[in-house]
Amino acid sequence: MTRLPVAASATAAALAGFAARGPSLMPWPNRVRATFPFVIGGGIGGAAIVSTALVRRSVGALRGTRTPSEAIVPLAIVGGLFASGWLAFRERKRFLAGMFELGRRIDPGFATAPQSPMVSGGPGSLVSFASAGREGARFLGSVTTPADVREVLGTERMMEPIRVFVGYDAAATA
Repeated sequence: MTRLPVAASATAAALAGFAARGPSLMPWPNRVRATFPFVIGGGIGGAAIVSTALVRRSVGALRGTRTPSEAIVPLAIVGGLFASGWLAFRERKRFLAGMFELGRRIDPGFATAPQSPMVSGGPGSLVSFASAGREGARFLGSVTTPADVREVLGTERMMEPIRVFVGYDAAATA
């Protein structure tokens, strides 16, 4: 194997490992987060080395040192590897976009805006209830009522409970 394919494979592995260090949908343990880029990079680097070897074999077959049928199988394998990688990348983007939208969808049980003016998204609020998102709607929809305060404390309330939440969609920037 020549130095160029190995260098290209190492570069691909390093870039994949670097890209894998980006934000994640879930908090991974430190050991996994530290190891993950090397695993991804190693897998991509290994696939690049194998692909390079298969292409070299196909080129040798096309030059006449092997039979033409020996050229088709390695090229088909390399094409399949690249097609699989492209499809996986595209599907990953589609899946994550769907998860993002699913995470923002408000649960039916919390879809009604609060009626209290002391709760974000209620009457007179500076932020809309729709901008609260899924978790905000859950938080705002489970507000303690004055009747709950009376029942727990056994005394009349001093003030109506206040609940404040501002979602990501309430403004263009943080």
